Amino acid sequence: MKIPRQVVNQAWFEERGLYSKRELEDGLWLYTFFTLVGAVLIFAARFLPQGRYQSYFEAAANQGLGPTLWDAVGLPGILLLGLSIVCPALINAGRASKALLEGAFGIGAAMTGIILGGFLIQAPDIYLSKGVGSLLFWGTVGIVGLSCIAMLNLSTWCLAKLPHANPQFSTWLGKLPSVQRVLLGLSLICVGIVSFVTQA
Repeated sequence: MKIPRQVVNQAWFEERGLYSKRELEDGLWLYTFFTLVGAVLIFAARFLPQGRYQSYFEAAANQGLGPTLWDAVGLPGILLLGLSIVCPALINAGRASKALLEGAFGIGAAMTGIILGGFLIQAPDIYLSKGVGSLLFWGTVGIVGLSCIAMLNLSTWCLAKLPHANPQFSTWLGKLPSVQRVLLGLSLICVGIVSFVTQA
């Protein structure tokens, strides 16, 4: 007996609450906004006259570059998301996870803008001192790196939307065998713990 092939498409994701075009568009707009905020910070730190305001923006940009703040906000969000999947009755854990992951999303997007703005500021110096070949090389490296950061950060946004924004997801999750649901949640918890231990 031939088993019909299951087509995984937009309708499949929508039925399970794993895809929403509107939410994805909202995430892209928010990502663009926070990226521009980060770029404004680094440009203000670079081009404002020396003084109190310039120092303020420079300190803000430097703090935004480190991954520590993202880890401090995002990793607890991943842990709580795993906990809410293991124990769906813990509604407050899911809500806290959503808030933390959305905060990490904003931090990561601002970091993207700071890195991008910093490269644009340094690009003329790279060109003048090392030539167009070096500029193209580092530009390619930057594009690949920023693309990876953007994909990871948008994944954070998607994770933040799972517990409560999509009731279908909760329904689909409830239909999963308990073993699969617990393993899924524990895998997220393990990712959060291992990441925290290695970053601490």
